[in-house]
Amino acid sequence: MYIKEIKLKDAMTREIDFRCRSWTVSGNKIDEDIPENESIEETIVNKHYDGTLSVLFKGYDEKDKSSYVKRIAQFSTLEELQEKYPQLFELVGQLYAFF
Repeated sequence: MYIKEIKLKDAMTREIDFRCRSWTVSGNKIDEDIPENESIEETIVNKHYDGTLSVLFKGYDEKDKSSYVKRIAQFSTLEELQEKYPQLFELVGQLYAFF
């Protein structure tokens, strides 16, 4: 399942038949420091089978000429995520839902 324009809270709480979800938005939206030779393509929030949530960066390392995905934080609840990164809840991103 794919939804093009959706806010994070709706993406993670909407009643759908898929337990695993991945919400993405372009760029570094959590203001984490990154090395000069790296660029952040997307900020990602994943919801796992057990309901936990991960915040990740999808980036590119100019030095190594390679793409990567790096986990930035892990949360037990959506409320914990919102407390740490409230700015994510104002953004409109894309939802990929599966399994």
